[in-house]
Amino acid sequence: MDAERHDLHARFYLNGNCFAPDLSRFWPIAPALTEQLPPAVWDEVARFQMGEKVVVDFPDAWRKNVIEVLTSSHQVGHYTGSLELTHSPQLDLPVWLRIERAVREISQKCADYGFAEDEFVALLRELAENPAANLVVEGCLKHQVTLDELLSEIQPGELGF
Repeated sequence: MDAERHDLHARFYLNGNCFAPDLSRFWPIAPALTEQLPPAVWDEVARFQMGEKVVVDFPDAWRKNVIEVLTSSHQVGHYTGSLELTHSPQLDLPVWLRIERAVREISQKCADYGFAEDEFVALLRELAENPAANLVVEGCLKHQVTLDELLSEIQPGELGF
């Protein structure tokens, strides 16, 4: 992206057929140029103009759409049982996208720890069917505490029920 010129490629597909678009239909060429040049070269002029390096500040309106991707190093080994919770700016995303991302991350971590997919699915079903487990997970998520933090603060008989 730091190159002085960018190389632009575009193609459209319709019913399995590939078409190279005339980019002058998408990129306005100065009227003075269109009067002096034949329409046959307008596509090349548009591609040339579109390939120029433009340096501008990142617009504030775009910043609100930036999605922070949290990266972490994956350690291969034994699962410690700790639930890592972090505040995520992704809560404004649609639920289907959050689910897709969660499944992708969980799948990767399960693979890193050597869990098989069927083990994960079985555990997920077990958790979903266990009302007490659901209450614990919901409470931890709501209050942004890990299972380890919760366990370290609770003494047997302290809850009073």
